[in-house]
Amino acid sequence: MFENKKPQNKGIIFILSSPSGGGKSSIARKLIGSYLNLSLSISVTTREKRTNEKEGIDYYYIDYSAYQKMLKEDELLESAEVYGYFYGTPRKFVLDHLGRGKDVLFDIDPQGAKAISKIKNLFSIVTIFILPPSLEELERRMHLRGDNIKSIEGRMSKAREYILSFQDYDYVVINDDFDKTCQDIASIFKAEKLKVKNQNLIQISSNYKL
Repeated sequence: MFENKKPQNKGIIFILSSPSGGGKSSIARKLIGSYLNLSLSISVTTREKRTNEKEGIDYYYIDYSAYQKMLKEDELLESAEVYGYFYGTPRKFVLDHLGRGKDVLFDIDPQGAKAISKIKNLFSIVTIFILPPSLEELERRMHLRGDNIKSIEGRMSKAREYILSFQDYDYVVINDDFDKTCQDIASIFKAEKLKVKNQNLIQISSNYKL
């Protein structure tokens, strides 16, 4: 009789990371609309909402004191300070979904990805780094979305540091064509779901009387 190494009926954590402006949020929204079993983990942040963002869709926007309260009460699965603001992942949403066999997609930076990876002994975690075609194109995208000059300078400086971390990920995808990038990542999802370690081996062995 076969036995799974991980608990039965658990979902997979898929992590998308990129430098700011690399396209991970747009890609995440596109992928969420294509998979019934995939839910997006919405982070809380102390950053102010941009004009094109929506509460509960892009982030949950809270003040510093509320964020610290969540930290103190262990309500965050991970927490990171990025560009002077705090970002964190609500613990209950993620664990509830994984426990019901739902896959969870994370749109987080490398700091958050490293923190989430600490629970890889409990769940299957797949990490994907999205690279921009070039640093010049990355800066152009920041200008297009309306970031101010000071913010762009800080984010570009951090981008160089973040890009170096791509070697720590399971997969790397260059986002030079949005639709193709989404297709490539969808292929990763499918391949990971078909891996033996992510299959219900007890159910398979029962089906074939092994």
